[in-house]
Amino acid sequence: MLPIITDIVSLDIYRDGGSVGISFLGEGKHWHELFFPIDRQYQLDEQNRIVGFIGLGYLAPMLKTYTPIGRRRKHNHEFNTEEQSLTWEEATKLLETMNDLVVNLQTNGKLEQLDVARYYKMLDASKNQRAKSR
Repeated sequence: MLPIITDIVSLDIYRDGGSVGISFLGEGKHWHELFFPIDRQYQLDEQNRIVGFIGLGYLAPMLKTYTPIGRRRKHNHEFNTEEQSLTWEEATKLLETMNDLVVNLQTNGKLEQLDVARYYKMLDASKNQRAKSR
């Protein structure tokens, strides 16, 4: 079952070459992340050393759920992390339910244009992958 989204926390791009994620709060203030890992092919030089890579799109999306465990130390919690593979249809549904929150945050100046662009990039990629998998 997909979580009900109550608030968007952040839109992120990872330093692995282009994986993207959107962190959000669900009911009960559980913290979730919809994560799209990058699919890439490495480029090698004559000595078979990695010199770069080509992004091929995204691998199957994942939903990560973080639940605090243990005692709070200063401002950090220790978390139990559960990971669940999603279909492209499920990921698209989650992203589409976030649209009103994204528009509201953007309208109120609480979401930067770059973050809005990341959201629409995730939504487009998800819809494209969903169409390919049908």
